[in-house]
Amino acid sequence: QRQRALLFGTALALVFFTALAASGMAARRPVWPWLRCQPGSARSRVLGDATFLGLHAAPLLVPLGLLDFYACAAVGLGLPSLSLYAAAIIRRAPEQKMSALGLVALAGSLGGMVLALFPPAALLGLGLVPLLLEFGIGLDRDQKVSRWLEIHHLAAGDPYSWSQE
Repeated sequence: QRQRALLFGTALALVFFTALAASGMAARRPVWPWLRCQPGSARSRVLGDATFLGLHAAPLLVPLGLLDFYACAAVGLGLPSLSLYAAAIIRRAPEQKMSALGLVALAGSLGGMVLALFPPAALLGLGLVPLLLEFGIGLDRDQKVSRWLEIHHLAAGDPYSWSQE
């Protein structure tokens, strides 16, 4: 019971931290379709965002590692798929009624419940990494360069804003 509680609690901590970070990225640095015209592949953009999210969430695993190494390994194996999913979701955030925060928190909480009930499911999370990467690449490539959206991000993240604070 203790190990399941540790698994679920740490998984939820990672999920909500990653969801908040992804929501912050979507607000501060929106995914601009114009970026597709620049050198660099969709793969590198998605992997860059996922790496940023994953590296910032990884220190949350340290307290769990001190308590239970097996639980830390199980939750840590799910971190790449969580960060790739969050990096993919911020690419469709402007069109969604539910923000990146809600979508990542919903999917991640379900994954955390599965992980707490069946810890070897962490290997399934590793198996989802290539699929989530292709999902994110597809969302990045599907953006239209000429798309116009009203500003749904913070002015501080827009270098051309008159009201930067």
